Amino acid sequence: MIIIDNIRIRNFRAIREAKLEPLKEGITGIFGSNGAGKTTFLIGTLFALYGVRPEGSTVASLRRHGSEKEECSVSVVFEHLGQTIEVLREISGRNNTVKAWVYIDGKEISKGSVGYTEKWIRARLGVDAEGFKTAFVVRQKELDLLVSSKPSERKVIIERLAGIETINSALKSAREEENASKKALINLPGSLEAFREAEELFVIEEQKHEGLQTRIASGNAKRLEAKESYDILDRKYTNAKDQKYELDKSITRLDNMSNERAEKQSLLDEAKIRHDGVTKDTVDMLEGKFKALDVELENMRKSYTDLNVKSQVAKQNIINIEQELASLSTIVEPETPKVSSSEIDEQILVLESSKNDVINEKHVLGARRESLVVALAAVENETCPTCLRPWEDHDHDKGKYAEDLKNIEEELKTVVAKEAEFNDKIRAARAEKINVVELENNVIEFNNSKKKIAELKVQLKANQKNVVDDSVLTGITEDGKKLSLRRDAHFSAFTEAKTALTFAERVKTLTDEIIAIDNLIPVIEEDIKEKKQTIPDLDSLEIEYNEAKALLERIESLLTEVNNEYNIHNVVFLQAQNEAINQKNMWEARQNAHSRHEQITATTETLDKFRKDSIGRLAPELSDYATSLISEMTSGAFTEVTLDENFTPSVTDSEGNSRPVTWLSGGEESAVALALRLSIAFLITGGNPELLWLDEVLTAQDTDRRTSMLAMIRALPIKQIVMINHTQEASDVVDKVITLIPNVKSGSVIQ
Repeated sequence: MIIIDNIRIRNFRAIREAKLEPLKEGITGIFGSNGAGKTTFLIGTLFALYGVRPEGSTVASLRRHGSEKEECSVSVVFEHLGQTIEVLREISGRNNTVKAWVYIDGKEISKGSVGYTEKWIRARLGVDAEGFKTAFVVRQKELDLLVSSKPSERKVIIERLAGIETINSALKSAREEENASKKALINLPGSLEAFREAEELFVIEEQKHEGLQTRIASGNAKRLEAKESYDILDRKYTNAKDQKYELDKSITRLDNMSNERAEKQSLLDEAKIRHDGVTKDTVDMLEGKFKALDVELENMRKSYTDLNVKSQVAKQNIINIEQELASLSTIVEPETPKVSSSEIDEQILVLESSKNDVINEKHVLGARRESLVVALAAVENETCPTCLRPWEDHDHDKGKYAEDLKNIEEELKTVVAKEAEFNDKIRAARAEKINVVELENNVIEFNNSKKKIAELKVQLKANQKNVVDDSVLTGITEDGKKLSLRRDAHFSAFTEAKTALTFAERVKTLTDEIIAIDNLIPVIEEDIKEKKQTIPDLDSLEIEYNEAKALLERIESLLTEVNNEYNIHNVVFLQAQNEAINQKNMWEARQNAHSRHEQITATTETLDKFRKDSIGRLAPELSDYATSLISEMTSGAFTEVTLDENFTPSVTDSEGNSRPVTWLSGGEESAVALALRLSIAFLITGGNPELLWLDEVLTAQDTDRRTSMLAMIRALPIKQIVMINHTQEASDVVDKVITLIPNVKSGSVIQ
């Protein structure tokens, strides 16, 4: 099935980094002492392919101790169906996250998905992890169980290894499904009797339903016939009413025209009376006169308004100017300052400059005083504060420093007094400036007032000239009234002339309109005569129309009653139909469930029969395989292996004696167990496993038996065999030797 090309391990269990390249054809032996990590390659292979870990171990425990920050991975490269496949599984990060990749001929297909990788491996190899171990891996622990277990336990082990356990599981599921199906079938509603009863009731209601549909169809036909007759009479009656309406409209039009002619004749007679020969030129001349008077009157009104407004404004201005002059005349001429504010500013600048000189002098004296105070403090200690040596001429210097300090303090008092004197002078100068500025502002305000009085007197004279006497305005008003009377007289003459001209124009218009009416009246009279001759008998048509309408309404009423009856019955019909459908569906569901139950029962019986046949064939087939191996493994001491129905093994020796395996020595038991275990592998793989891992299967054998068993292993028809052993006793029969040397610090290494 598969041939391993190489297994690469990094920081996995006891191995830091190693790459195992077993022979593709032949036996590869992996040797080393206990703890060297021989089985790590097998555990790594199962972990890489299926994610399988040793029982009781965690993912974190698979890391080599001390390699938490390094790569931990297992890669298995093998050949299968003509392709090279690599499966890589890696543990990474603080949380020990597992990722897995699959490469086919170097092309990645899994993208790190663990689930996808394991699913793909199971589908590709056709076996899960247990199936892989059963087909390709033989361990000493399994051999011990095969011969030392109780019969019932041994049976379970062999059935599991041979795949019977899978059949048992499928059979158990099938029986559970059969029981569930049986319970569901019992609880399903519906019966054939209920279905037939519902179907009979539906047939009865369906016949009623069809009878009502027939009555409705007949009623619709009668209604259609009555509707056609009604529509014909409706059109005739409507046309007749339209014709009568047109006749009445023509008669009304004739009456209206006669009345209109009489009215126009009356207007014509009045127009002839009121028309006195006025022409358009007369009207235009009169219009020109009254419009000229309108212009003259408007100019007079404008002149009056302008003079009046100008006079009123001048009068108000005079009042305002006189009030303002009276207010300004009360202002008294102020005192003129002896010194200007700018001169005082210059004095202040001189005083502040002198004050700053005094302040600088005070700072200098203060600094000298501080120095003398420090010097006197040093002299008191009789030691130089800089070099810490004894002070020479101590008394002399102390007196000199004290005298200098006294002089400087006197000078400081004088300077402070000067600073205070300058401050007083500056404050006095600033106070004087405030008074001078106020006097200067008063002088400026007084001068501005004198200018304002002169300007107001000029404005007063100008406004006095604009005042108009009331007699002038009264004269203009009287002239306007006379002019307005003349204008009204001319406008009245214009209106009368215009009215007379209008009547003159209407004489011709009315005469033409009366002639047109006289020409149209005979035409309308002839039209009325023709319509009276062609109009049908409206009264008889109305009687026929009403009869047809009443018949249609009776038919529609009867049809409505049938439709209502149909709608009411339709509910009953649909209920009967739904009940029949439901009963049919329940009966069909019951039938389907019954058929499904029979299929499940047949499946259960088939699985049970297959299990019994498989178990029945398993013991003889395993006996045949084991017999073909046992003679060579025991150097001819045993010639046959036989399994009973409980898979309890017994052997036949070279003399034909049969005895149970429990009578044999430990090495002989192990040989029989190995033969049985290899038989199971051959049975599962159809006689050609191609790959076989042997994990410590020779530990219980003496030297002669081990030699015989190794010879048998070499003769097995298996391409690739990987043998794990803790000693190198088998090194002479293997084709490639790999030795693992343990290293506590760096991990086991291959030698």
